[in-house]
Amino acid sequence: MLDVTSILTDPELGATTFTVERTVYKRVFGDAVPEAMATFEVIGCIHPGVPEQVDQLPEEDRHEEFVVIFAPTVLKLGENHGLTFTGPDRIGWDGRKWRLVKLKPWTAFGFVQGFAVLLRDEES
Repeated sequence: MLDVTSILTDPELGATTFTVERTVYKRVFGDAVPEAMATFEVIGCIHPGVPEQVDQLPEEDRHEEFVVIFAPTVLKLGENHGLTFTGPDRIGWDGRKWRLVKLKPWTAFGFVQGFAVLLRDEES
């Protein structure tokens, strides 16, 4: 298969650096309590979402401003680890925070496509 990693990381083709925050939570008396957070930088392409893509978002997020991310790294919507779990990745880009809401793995081509909605102030 064709590996497009070099295209997604080429600044001349629109690659940009952004941060990914991944938080591990644990349940304490029914509440989700942050236990650890990892932050790392990723190079990829981020584009504003266009109206033709809005039907790809979960229905509850279709009215939100969103971006489409192409990255040669593993992004996650969250995982259950039994006693702990991770929430959806949060993306820091363009001075704002975005919450990942959908992923399309293109692993055969070396990247993932993610859709992320803009976080409101109360969510960040």
